Amino acid sequence: METVTPHAAPTAHLLARQTAELAAISAQCFEMLQLGLGVLRQAMEATLGMGHENFGAARMGEIISWMPSEIRADVEHDGFVKWCFETAPRLQAEGLSFGFDGPSFDCAKASSAAEHVICDDPKLWGPDRAVAALYSHHRQQATADLRGRLRDARRAWIGWPDGCEADTACVAEAYRQRLKDFGLE
Repeated sequence: METVTPHAAPTAHLLARQTAELAAISAQCFEMLQLGLGVLRQAMEATLGMGHENFGAARMGEIISWMPSEIRADVEHDGFVKWCFETAPRLQAEGLSFGFDGPSFDCAKASSAAEHVICDDPKLWGPDRAVAALYSHHRQQATADLRGRLRDARRAWIGWPDGCEADTACVAEAYRQRLKDFGLE
């Protein structure tokens, strides 16, 4: 007898969780992860539509109604930033397409060992996107003098992941520390 996994034949609970997590990402994480709201909304509607088609609107509504408290508990346990960084790559690995398809840079142009590590590990895409978005945001808000200091700090920090070579744990720690520098953890 062949075993059918939830990925091959999604359960109502899986589709409800994915729908609720996509909604939470669109409400809380889209800017930090540099995701388009339109693409997120399409993925959420497609997932919810599949659930309605296979299990009915009433069953999906019943399950989805308690999902926000489950997500909230996860966010409170892990912290907002960590939840975003773990949930987006997991949903992408589950086969959902919502614009989370790489880091903040073009992997075809990756030149350093650290850039290749980031491109090869979807768990690093979120932190990379967040660091890029935070840097851009702070740079746009800063005075000319502060922009120069931000640029210099960025250049100094880039030496850390680049110095990691192909050590994934080292690159991940560099990003964790940089997010902490921005006040996120």
